[in-house]
Amino acid sequence: MDMIYADENGIEIGFLTDFSLDMEIGESNDFEVTFEADKKIMDFGYSIYVNNTEYGGIVSKINVDTSSNKIAYSGQTWRGVLENYIIRPEPESDYKIVSGDVSTIIQNLVEEFGINDLYNIANSNITVDNYKFDRYCTLLSGITKMLNSVGYRLNVICSNGTVILEPMPIHNYSDELEYSQDNNINFRIEDNRNGVNHLVCLGKGELKDRQVIDLYLHPDGTINKTKYYKGLEEHAAVYDYSSVESLDELEKSGRERFVELLNSQSLEMSVGEINVELGDIVGGRERITGIYMMEPITRKIIKATDYSLKISYKVG
Repeated sequence: MDMIYADENGIEIGFLTDFSLDMEIGESNDFEVTFEADKKIMDFGYSIYVNNTEYGGIVSKINVDTSSNKIAYSGQTWRGVLENYIIRPEPESDYKIVSGDVSTIIQNLVEEFGINDLYNIANSNITVDNYKFDRYCTLLSGITKMLNSVGYRLNVICSNGTVILEPMPIHNYSDELEYSQDNNINFRIEDNRNGVNHLVCLGKGELKDRQVIDLYLHPDGTINKTKYYKGLEEHAAVYDYSSVESLDELEKSGRERFVELLNSQSLEMSVGEINVELGDIVGGRERITGIYMMEPITRKIIKATDYSLKISYKVG
């Protein structure tokens, strides 16, 4: 694999040789590239990248192990760097709310944090209307969730040292790519039928003056304020949000928490080399239980040398 390295000013030096790369994109968003410790190859602030891919990042840690005669350079991937910045509510506002073209919104955020020399934003012609960012979310999670809200994902490509952030449609491959034990794929399945169906939401106030909202699950999956499940079928829990500012916010936040506590099925599986990207959807079927689910690709693990490249994917 042809991996370029550049100095702290982004000036290309050449190609790395005799290296071993371990990189994860999607969760830890970090990398480590290892060499024989016979000379110092890079320094802090240096960057590595495979041209026209997402595989790359900036060196922020150097480790020398004399017992194995190895030197390792590690740091954040291009996606990981975006986790260094926090989207804050506007002054005197509860949330940061945006409308308009998503590429323009991302460009404004990148400029706000002073990283527009590194990141270029591709045009998309996709818009959002009054999108509300989570309070104090990272730049990466904020951009990702905003794009997901309109059926898009964040694509990241490094081209000649410039990192391009591009909104791309989420592709559902579940009809084309269904994995099961028949494909020698490892699964981890959980089917939880003991979820909460009554959530007691507690807001601000003390004792008898405390704000209380009861939310109830109904068989059609809706959350209402009228009780349905009773007796042995009732599974209640308490949601404590004492710092809430209003009843409306207590109910909104309570509904979001309720969704996390409902009956659920989860699927984790590891798949081999396929041509999909983070956020795209694949299908999985577990033969023993018959559970079938569609899940997005959440992690890419890259292991490479200058002679080889292996990519594996994880969902769930």
